[in-house]
Formats: sequence, C-alpha cells, structure tokens
Amino acid sequence: MNSATTKEAGQEGKERLRAGTRQSGWPRTGRTAPQLRRIFEFCWPIVVWLISTAEELWIVIAFSATGWMDELLPCLTLAAIFLSCNGIVLVFYFLVVCHQKIRVLFGGKDYIRWMCFGDDFWTPLPNYEWGDAPLNITMRNWDSTEGWGALESFGTDNAVDFLKDDGNSNLQPFDTQGFDSEATTTTEQYEAQYISRQKHFSEPALIVNICYLLEKICNNFLYESIEWLTTMFTCPIHLTMNARGEGIERAWVPEKIREVQNYLLEHYCGQVQATFSDSSRSKAENCNLFGEVVSVERFDYALRLDIDARPTYSERSLVKCANELIGTIRNGFTIVGLQGACVECYESRAGLGGFMECHTEWAEHMEKDQTRARIMGHIWHEGSNMIAETWVFKKYVSNPSLLLEDKEWTLKLLRDGNALAYFPLAVSYGQLPSSFGAIQKRRKRWMKGGMQLAFHVMKHVPMSYFTSYFHCWAYAGVFAYFVWFPTLNALILFGFGVIGRKCQSQTGSAFFLDPDLTEAELKGGNGVRILVWLWNWLGPTTLFAFVGVVVGHFVNTLAFWHRGKFVNARKGYKWFWLQFGYILLDGVSLLFPLVRFKTQEKQYYQTQMLLDFILCRTPTWEVTEKSAMCKQNKVAQALV
Repeated sequence: MNSATTKEAGQEGKERLRAGTRQSGWPRTGRTAPQLRRIFEFCWPIVVWLISTAEELWIVIAFSATGWMDELLPCLTLAAIFLSCNGIVLVFYFLVVCHQKIRVLFGGKDYIRWMCFGDDFWTPLPNYEWGDAPLNITMRNWDSTEGWGALESFGTDNAVDFLKDDGNSNLQPFDTQGFDSEATTTTEQYEAQYISRQKHFSEPALIVNICYLLEKICNNFLYESIEWLTTMFTCPIHLTMNARGEGIERAWVPEKIREVQNYLLEHYCGQVQATFSDSSRSKAENCNLFGEVVSVERFDYALRLDIDARPTYSERSLVKCANELIGTIRNGFTIVGLQGACVECYESRAGLGGFMECHTEWAEHMEKDQTRARIMGHIWHEGSNMIAETWVFKKYVSNPSLLLEDKEWTLKLLRDGNALAYFPLAVSYGQLPSSFGAIQKRRKRWMKGGMQLAFHVMKHVPMSYFTSYFHCWAYAGVFAYFVWFPTLNALILFGFGVIGRKCQSQTGSAFFLDPDLTEAELKGGNGVRILVWLWNWLGPTTLFAFVGVVVGHFVNTLAFWHRGKFVNARKGYKWFWLQFGYILLDGVSLLFPLVRFKTQEKQYYQTQMLLDFILCRTPTWEVTEKSAMCKQNKVAQALV
C-alpha cells in the first residue's frame, strides 16, 4: 500500500467523520427508542423459537385439529410422501453411479469408484498443530481410480507425483536463485523482481489474496498469519482490509492503517501489499477490491485464502497442479480453478465442543464435497483455499448483500459453463473458533445464508443445464424445511405407531401391510395399493440405505484411526472412540429431529431468515473472532 492510497483512505475517513452518518433506523434522541429496542432484542429470540417450533409441528397441529392422528389413510399418505422423497434421492444416486460406470466403457473417467465404502474415498490429513511452522509437503495430482496406495511409495522422479514430509520446517517452495528479497524496499520492486524470476525459469506467476477486518486495539493475529504465509510463499501477497463502524466510530482507522503499512514494509521487504477500502463492510467487497487492482498481464494465477488459513502444500506444487487441471473439461464444464479442502485444526484446549465442530467441518469439506465433486464433476467455492486464473477474479464479482457470497460467486461461474474442480490433496487448516459463542455466530451466518441463497436462486437465476444443480439444491432445501421435516416429525410422533399397529394386526409383522386387507378396510382403489406398495418396498430400502451409510462411516472411522487421518492426524484409542461414538450418536439422532441439536439449530436460523425477509430486515455479516498463538515463529518476540 503506497502513501497515496493511505492519504486517500485518511481523507475518506475524515469526510465520513464530518458527515457523521448513522445506518441504524432507531432514533438518536429520547429514551423510548432504546427501551423499545431492548424489549425487541429480548423478545425476538423467543418469537423466532415459537414460530420455528410451530413450523416443525404444523402437520401435527393440523392432524390433531382434524382428528386424523389415529386414522390409517392420512398416516399412510404422510409415509408415502416421506418415502417418495427418499426414493427420489436413492434413484438419483443409482443413475449417477450407472452413468459413471457406463462412461468408463467409452474411455471416460470413473469419479465414483467405491462411493463412501473404502479408505480411498477421503484425503489423508497431514499432521499439523495450530501455531506450528509450515509443513514441507509436496502435492501429487490425484485420480480417484488410483486410490491412495501410491501415496505410500516415494520412489518416483516426479516431484509432483507424491505426498512427502521430510521434516524440514524451513520451506523454500521455489529456487531462490536470482531473487534477493532483502534488496527490495517497496511492493513494486518486490513484484517486479518476482515476475522477472518467474519468466527466467518459465514458471507461472502467482499472487495470494487475503482479506482481513482491521481491529482497533490489537492486530496480532494479522501479523502472526502474515509471518506464517511469507514463510510458506515467496510470491507477492495482497492484503485487502476493511473495518467496522460508521462515522466517528472510524476515527482510529487512518492511524491504524499507517501502523500496519509500516510494520509490513519493515518486516517483509515489500512482499505484502496492503489496500484498505473505506467503503467495504464485508469480505465480498474486499474480494471485489482485489479483482479490481490485480493485474491479469503480470499474474497467471491468484490464490484466495482466509486470514487464518494454514495451507499444507508448497507453492510450486500447487501451481503445477493448476497448470495440469485448469482448462480441462468435466461434465461439460470448463475448469477455471481448483478448490482445496478446508478443515478445522483441532486444539486440545477446545474440548468436546471443539471436537464436534471439527468433525462437522471435516464431514462437510471432505465427505460431502468429495461426493458432490464425484457426482457433478465440480464443486462450489468454500470461501478460502481456492486457486484460479487471474481473469476469473476480475470478471466475476461477489454479491455483498448475500451471507454466502462465495456460493453465489460459484453460481456466476456455472452460468457461463465454468467451474471449480475439487482437489482434496490441497488441504488447508483453519483456526477452530475459540468459544461456543463464536461457533454459533459462524453457524448462524452459514445457515441463514443457505436459506437466503435458496430464495435468491429460485427468484433470480434462470434454469439451465449449468445451473441445474443449484436449482435442485435450492428447491430441495426449501421443500425439506416446509414439508420433509414436519412430515418426519409427524410420523415419529404418531404416524409410524398407527401404521405399525395395523401391520401387526394384519400380517403379524411390524413392517409390512397386506394390500388386499388394507384396500378393503379403507375402501380405496389403486391409490391405496400404491400407498401400501410404497410402504412395503421403499420403507425397508430407505432403512437399509440409512444403516448402510452409518456402517460405512464406522468402517472408515476404523480405517482412519488405524492410519491416523482425522483430527489433525491424531492417533490413539481416545480419538478413535470419540469419533466412533460421535458418529453413532449423530446417526441415531437423525431419526429424532425434534431433539437433535444440529437440526433444531438449522431450523431456528432458517426461520429467522424467513422472518427477516417478511420484515424487510437486511441480515448483517459478522466475522468470527480469531486469536493469536505466537508459537514457533519470530513474530512472537515482536508482539511481546
């Protein structure tokens, strides 16, 4: 960040101070408004919870009012709706598997292999503890048909063809010949020397983009992260910053910008360039700012990372993998970038709650992302750990009005036939939120953002082959909220009991109805027979599929424990039984959504988002707090 940029930022800050604007809709004078606001803030969570509970139980309430709770036909109809939804999902997965297997006969690649059964399904996690120095790991280009056996052999001449940790913590990902960082004094000089070196060795040029919310009191986490990343990367790092507050609340910003700028220039010799946006209030606007200033002519690739990202791969191997995969075609999409795995870095101080959060994130970014990538051929942007061609960041901008701006950004790529490929070997650890409150703040943003994005897709995005996945995701999510979960709750509370008792009286079994007896009793025609058929066949199939998934988790948990590949590659019986027990409890709790914390949490925040829509309230983006560790790096002494 040069002096002109600092001066402009300071002038904008002074103009905002003179304007003294305030965004809140509450009056600034009088005592009534603050009292009403406190009452509203106290009552709002209660109102949301009551409406959320009523929404989950609306079918139970309706059946109770009409007297249908003890009648077979209404309960059988509910079961048919529930089982049909599950049947559609099972048929879809079956057709996708068949499609992939048939493609192999015509020379295509099989992205499915053994689905979730098999140790090859998920990526081995490198052993890294938060605060440690960077690992020296080289990535290989992974093909799902190979499995992970090749990772155990190191007898290859290709440096990108294996995963390796030689214990050297002083990582030098590129040959430093012809590159003297100590001789540079400005960001322009560092960038010019880096570009010159890349051209000399015929290597693509990379730039790293990091977004940061400037803090008024302490920016130790920023300094610690920059110290870590400058050890990991030799390429230029572009830091885009914003700050909280409005008007006079931002009087501290110009001075803090100068402090950060001087620190970065003094310690990193121009490698880190900082740009502050006085108009930005979100990560999306910071990302858009980077797209405006980055040079397509000078840089071939850009890597987007969160401020707490700790990649476990080398700069050179990432660029080589990008060269190999970007530009290829998958399922009709042109690959313009790679999305690596983003997982939480478990710390023992986080306790059981931290372990549960780590498992949740691991399941989302490894299991589910892996499944999406193998079925669709592409994946959505996860907000961090993504490398793409530089022009992509310029052409596609993020929508700051959406809480899940990264997902909406992916949608813009898909509409043009472009996509991100999932690259699970590019693992990046993020810092585990330091408290339960911080975890909930993040969950709130993601769950409300999911509902917000679903309505955005249904309302504003035209249906096409390229956007079909997002449309299916959006409609399925809304349908699950309004119909699927209320139906399951009604079946659990009374429906399954009514049908089970009728099965026992007709066939002596708890699971099968007699079609003839049921049709005669209900005095129905083919419609009743269809309902009975769905119950007799889809019911056991759904139960078998559910048990199969849970058993598959158990099998992989055992394999992961044996090879030390979960919770930062921790080994030992303690971690195995924690993982095993949690998967068991989480799987069983799926059958009881009314008492399952994850389900109730999601329903609550989705209801809150719907009420925000109705009341025309704009949801606000809240950052998750980070804490510095200052462990095993030279910035510790500077901070002390």
